[in-house]
Amino acid sequence: MLTHCGTMSIETDRREAQGGATLEGAVFEIVNRSQDAVLVEGTLYAAGAVVYTMTTDSEGRARTANNLLPYGTYQVREVNG
Repeated sequence: MLTHCGTMSIETDRREAQGGATLEGAVFEIVNRSQDAVLVEGTLYAAGAVVYTMTTDSEGRARTANNLLPYGTYQVREVNG
């Protein structure tokens, strides 16, 4: 599974910054929302734990590596942007 995230303008509903803003550098966390722990890159993460953090590029996009996340339920949340 490949996870994609990105930032968009709420006002224009487009992937473009307004004024002097930038879409680059927004930080997203992926949180384990499964009932059980998950194994990500050799580490076991309990339910509710942040399993991965990613930052958007100059186009406002971020992604995980292929097959990073095992089957389960996750939440992606923006923590800085």
